[in-house]
Amino acid sequence: MGDRYVQSCVAHVSFPSTLPELRRAYNAGGGYMEMELLLDTAKGHDRTYSAPRWMTTGDVMFFYHTKRAKLRIERFLSAAKGPDNEEWGEEGKGLQTSIDYLNDQLAVAERYAGTIFGCTEVIGGAAFQKGDADRHWRNNIYAPIGDVHIFKNPLRDSEFGSHIKINPGGTFTPLHGSSFSGLKGLLAQTNDLPPYLAIARPGGVSFRDIDANNWIDIACSPDARFIDESQLRAYLIDYLLEGIKDPRTAVHQECRCEVKDGQTLCVGRGPRRHRRRPCRSGGFGPVTGGQLENGWQGISFGMTGVASGRKGPSS
Repeated sequence: MGDRYVQSCVAHVSFPSTLPELRRAYNAGGGYMEMELLLDTAKGHDRTYSAPRWMTTGDVMFFYHTKRAKLRIERFLSAAKGPDNEEWGEEGKGLQTSIDYLNDQLAVAERYAGTIFGCTEVIGGAAFQKGDADRHWRNNIYAPIGDVHIFKNPLRDSEFGSHIKINPGGTFTPLHGSSFSGLKGLLAQTNDLPPYLAIARPGGVSFRDIDANNWIDIACSPDARFIDESQLRAYLIDYLLEGIKDPRTAVHQECRCEVKDGQTLCVGRGPRRHRRRPCRSGGFGPVTGGQLENGWQGISFGMTGVASGRKGPSS
């Protein structure tokens, strides 16, 4: 199989910063935290993950466990063990169980904090999903992903720092050109790479910052690649039509559609146009794979997790 040109990013996996957020995350994950679900996918999810809007089929996402996550867990433990903390006092008889739960999270962070520990292949275009009350984050763009590959030897930031600068406090760090190639090379030195990563090469251009002023330089570059119809439409055709039309002529864009209860509905292109109405334009067919309606049964994944019976912070 030949090389494949991809876009890529590093997703930052952190930890809740407040006790209410921790409780919501615990309930959303069915007793498991985000790192546990990524490390052991058997705990249950439907395979979607928060993603940049420009990621699509065949792209590669890496996972980085933040150093801040370990610091937050340590602060939680210190507060829970403190004699005068009223907030943790509400745990009552379950306080020791909560402390044990946090110790489990600390063990994971001690192993993985500050490392790129896994990757996955994006298997569909990123799409808007309506927020969920259980979420403790605010991202509304999700993409379906394949199995999460865990590296036998995670790569520490001291090792990949010459190739990648992680955006502090951000959700994602985009990877382009030598950053992607350098990271891949370092991982290959001590790990077996999944097939999709082994053949991946960085695409020459990214649509991440495209706008009405620079679309010609980006979308018409010899290195531009459009992996599916939606990218071609969004990053080239829409801009082209807007640029060549008469000022008084309106450009009608194709809608995004889905099938619900046997009826095809138009759901628009973003949060402000997320209106459900019968679709009469035909569109390009319904969205498949649960891209709009289904969320991963986990912490940052939008739906209540599989019940585990595990004890943690009270809800």
